[in-house]
Amino acid sequence: MTQYELAKEKLGLTKSEYKGNEYEALAQHNINNFPIDLLSILDSYEDIRIISYSEMAKKRGCTLEEIILYNSSEDGVIHYSGKRNKYIIAYNDTVNYRE
Repeated sequence: MTQYELAKEKLGLTKSEYKGNEYEALAQHNINNFPIDLLSILDSYEDIRIISYSEMAKKRGCTLEEIILYNSSEDGVIHYSGKRNKYIIAYNDTVNYRE
């Protein structure tokens, strides 16, 4: 299912409404230069937490390999807690990405 289909299903958004949200976010955070600092944007939301795989492994007392298996991804994952109404974005901080 595409991001658009998920948004439409969960939020009842039309394609034009969904596509307009990116521009709203850029304006809301006064972003006019690229590349953008995504972490500063995400930090401004109370319902989003960002954590590295290394930090997650340390908190859970397990290995990085176990975190990768738990998340079913070597790169990163987004978890949602309905009870807390919060998102957790976990990323693998040990991977070197080329620009």
